[in-house]
Amino acid sequence: MGRERFGGGKGEWSGADALHGSYSKAIKELEELSRLLSGRARSDMAMAGVVVGCGGENRTRASA
Repeated sequence: MGRERFGGGKGEWSGADALHGSYSKAIKELEELSRLLSGRARSDMAMAGVVVGCGGENRTRASA
């Protein structure tokens, strides 16, 4: 969201400048958190696939 959405125009209202700065920082941090969690979810799914694969092999050997 652009600075103009916070009112007053660039440099005309310091409160809006500060609010926009905080908003921009929060958005960047949320985007980074989302990126990290996405990577974690992918690795968890990969690990689940390995665990399921190993479990299937163990059941096959046990019943043989």
